Amino acid sequence: MFLYFINYRPDETELCNLEMRSLFKINPEKKFFIADIDFNINRSVFIKYKINILTEADDFDTIVENVERLNLHKENYKIKYYDIDDKVKVEFNEKHRLEGIVGEKIEGSVDVYNPSITYAISKIEDKWIFGEYIKNSGEWHKHEHKPVYYCNALPVRIARSMLNIGLEDNVNKKVVDPCCGVGTVLLEAATMGVNIDGYDLNDKVVENALKNIEFFGYNIKVENKDISKINNKYDLAIIDLPYGILSITSHEEIMHILKSATNITKEAVIAAVDDIREDLETVGFTTVDYAIVPKKHFKRYIFKCKLNK
Repeated sequence: MFLYFINYRPDETELCNLEMRSLFKINPEKKFFIADIDFNINRSVFIKYKINILTEADDFDTIVENVERLNLHKENYKIKYYDIDDKVKVEFNEKHRLEGIVGEKIEGSVDVYNPSITYAISKIEDKWIFGEYIKNSGEWHKHEHKPVYYCNALPVRIARSMLNIGLEDNVNKKVVDPCCGVGTVLLEAATMGVNIDGYDLNDKVVENALKNIEFFGYNIKVENKDISKINNKYDLAIIDLPYGILSITSHEEIMHILKSATNITKEAVIAAVDDIREDLETVGFTTVDYAIVPKKHFKRYIFKCKLNK
């Protein structure tokens, strides 16, 4: 079993919950949850760490006995009490005392500053847990500083979450971003090892996407092509519908993109600034789930869709 600890900004609440529903089939009521799925947390911007639970018990003495039975022998290990459940309060000195008691049951050497492995101990609700602590690497942060960026580009955090919502537990899906812009989704897919192609109608935008891809050393195919001209078939499309900062995007243009998408993919995760569920239904998509991400002057709707065929 694994304990996952999540954190998010207030405006990201619905998006985080949609991602967790897609990945774990649960709607978190707290900042932590336990699941039997061993998920690569580096994929998510919301999961800060996970604990591979090695043992659990109803009281502290039993957890100490259980740790001793594990016969752990690790060099350069660290043990730390983690505040997971807000309803459980443990004072600073008490945390150190608990860490020391459990640490005595682990053979090997301690390295507080540069451990090769970190063990976590905590009390959540009425149960004690002990296990291996695994922190999110936060690799995606580097993409926040790409050479070319547009003010209306999809934020990195949303792009990454949209991929998780669509991929679920299968990173082997063949993915397309048919309106790729400067390549935000493409860059996030690359760090997940996802096979993705990018297209955009604007040749200057494609040029800038390739600059960003080259800057980070990725190998991603990007072509200057309208979505209706794409001949390949894909398992999943990630689409950030243009909403027009400098120019107005017509309803006809939006419908053109949506209708064309039904010809190239079975599933899609689509970002829009309006509730387009009726439009999605019109072209042949069913909205499986959705979330709203409020911004200062508008809302982003994130729709998880499947083709009605």
